[in-house]
Amino acid sequence: MAMLLFSVLAVGAVFAETVCQPMELDETLLEQRKDGVWLVEFYAPWCGHCKSLEPVWNEVAIEMQASMSPIRVGKLDATVHTGVASEFEVHGFPTIKVIKGDLTYNYRGPRTKDDIMDFANRVAGPAVRLLTSSALFDHTRQRQPVFFLYVGSDAAAQGSVHRNCETVRCETQFFATSRNILPEDIQPLDDPTVLVFKDDTWFNFDEAGNGDLKSWISQELFPSFLEINSYSLYDLSESGRAVVMAIAGEKTEEALRLKSILQSVAIESHKQFHQNYQFGFMKGPDYMNNILMSELPVPCLLVYNFSNRQYFKAPKLPSSASDVSTFLTAVLNGEETALGGDGLGQRLKRFVFDIKQTVKSIMSVSPLLACIMFGLPLGVIGIMCYWMCTTDDVQGQQGDSWDTSDDEAESPEALSCDSGQMIRDATARSDVGPSDLEDESSKPPEEKKMD
Repeated sequence: MAMLLFSVLAVGAVFAETVCQPMELDETLLEQRKDGVWLVEFYAPWCGHCKSLEPVWNEVAIEMQASMSPIRVGKLDATVHTGVASEFEVHGFPTIKVIKGDLTYNYRGPRTKDDIMDFANRVAGPAVRLLTSSALFDHTRQRQPVFFLYVGSDAAAQGSVHRNCETVRCETQFFATSRNILPEDIQPLDDPTVLVFKDDTWFNFDEAGNGDLKSWISQELFPSFLEINSYSLYDLSESGRAVVMAIAGEKTEEALRLKSILQSVAIESHKQFHQNYQFGFMKGPDYMNNILMSELPVPCLLVYNFSNRQYFKAPKLPSSASDVSTFLTAVLNGEETALGGDGLGQRLKRFVFDIKQTVKSIMSVSPLLACIMFGLPLGVIGIMCYWMCTTDDVQGQQGDSWDTSDDEAESPEALSCDSGQMIRDATARSDVGPSDLEDESSKPPEEKKMD
């Protein structure tokens, strides 16, 4: 009986795993996109990152189906169905998109099951979710590190919030509630208004001081101090602010102190620097080394400006929050020396650097492919050069022999020598001079005959 039960459970597990696999999609996706919400991975069979994502993607599919989610999970081979990949503007692998009819949302976050599912559920739901009770508000505040809240009942204002949140709903969530739902310690000055909750506090949108709502939302999308990686750095570039980061490296005493000082500046000097800077830290220098095309010391304090690709390095490690504030103020006032930039020299340097990095990457991942890609063209070029050089030598030798015979035939000295030789030969063959010819002609016929 136990063996029978074990067999049934094993067969059921295999069946469930088979059923919950992501759907393999094809050109029919262009028509199926209108039927519900799709979470799709565009992949290439040879892509190493795609192979690493495969077990995570299988877990996402299993979890979505187990939770009875309306979101359908699939994957599409972009190297086979190139027309579909072109339609969805796929330029790299893997590319993850949520597709809702004619709308598509790109996922640029960490490739983990929880992050991917959170993104899909957020985008698939309504743009603004209602909080109808204090319990829902408290639950949301505990679960969401950053979220925006519309407070009020003005339909026109709420419509403006809907329009603005559509552009950034991939990064955060929007909610709406009435003033009486909020606790007593959260009472905004205006009604209607928009609040942002983060860093265990909240901030009120002020049109006079913050400008337009869309710009304010873009600036408040992230916590005041966060871990920066390749994914978040891309999103930070769209905020319009420079990024102040502690390149921490290993968990040394100096690195931990730098991180703590910078975090205190980010929170305590929020009003002073928030409009110009986003604060954070990176665990290692490798990613920034590739961006800056130079080796950064670790630990170090760095300011990077996305608008002109300039960066500033603190001349020494700050020992206090005051040192950080002084350095950042000097950067704002133009008193610090800017490095990098986007001039012609930097662009040429970037071009050469990218080629080197690409070759290194290919060599490390697939040496055989690299040998074929670079060795074969170089071999063909070498053979062509050798053939052209040897052809020129042969033609040159033949041309010299032909030219020499022609010169000898046409040379005046050669012609004169030949004429003189002909005269000498004629003279040698004949012993008769001119006078002898006359005497010979005057003899009678009989004498000539006797002779």
